[in-house]
Amino acid sequence: MVCGDARTRAAAVGVFAIIFVIVLLLLSAFYTGEIERDWAYYLQAVLWFLIVPTAVALLIGLYYENSFIVMVWLIVASVIGVILTILHIIALTQLIDDKDIIINSIFFIIHIVFFACCVWFPYKFYSTISDSDPY
Repeated sequence: MVCGDARTRAAAVGVFAIIFVIVLLLLSAFYTGEIERDWAYYLQAVLWFLIVPTAVALLIGLYYENSFIVMVWLIVASVIGVILTILHIIALTQLIDDKDIIINSIFFIIHIVFFACCVWFPYKFYSTISDSDPY
């Protein structure tokens, strides 16, 4: 993802977001199979699932170079990223077992990196199509 223009990197983020969400939802479904699922699990699943149609909208916005649709992706990804960060922190404070703390911490780190990339690369493309200064 280092090479290429801003549009290619933003498109890679959209495709990667779809693949990442599918894999993460499958992993969390298998991991929490024996654990009782609470409201936080279902809220996280809904929030992760909302990423998929928004990523498809990002790809459509990239294809047609529509700055409004790219801005929708930026707003939705930022809001969902903040909500999921809060949910991860709440989940980390309630864990007791070391294994669960380590696994949840790894998911938290992956989550932060994922959303940083999901906002940064489309923002760079948004700044090129909207003729605004990115800094």
